[in-house]
Amino acid sequence: MGTDSYENQSPYSQLSFLIHIFKETSQWKKAGACIRPAERPVNKKTFPLCGGCMIFGYCSVACQRAAWTFAACPHKEVCKPLGVLARIWGTDPSMTAMMLKPMLERTGCAADQHSQLLPLVALEHGVELQQVEKFGYCA
Repeated sequence: MGTDSYENQSPYSQLSFLIHIFKETSQWKKAGACIRPAERPVNKKTFPLCGGCMIFGYCSVACQRAAWTFAACPHKEVCKPLGVLARIWGTDPSMTAMMLKPMLERTGCAADQHSQLLPLVALEHGVELQQVEKFGYCA
């Protein structure tokens, strides 16, 4: 994300960073850790990822249902577009750089300017700024 602080990044750069963090956290959850361990089934070793976005892991069906309709930020509202962004941006920094490389070459942007391409790629795939800002709020 460069040398700027998170708060100084564009909403697109912030969301790309959050996707990386969410995916990393879900990998950790898949290893059997849960932020709500009291609700985790005793014999549960891995947590399946959401079938829509493939980013968030849930320890139980009840946990996933709760997230789907969570009042402050229902996963239902962000799941599909978040999945699109994860697919087109990648879910870790090296994947993001690799996926944006063809566009960097096409536009002549320097590699360290990939964050400037995030909005273009998002818009090409139908994800608009309002949706991106909602994700940032939800995170």
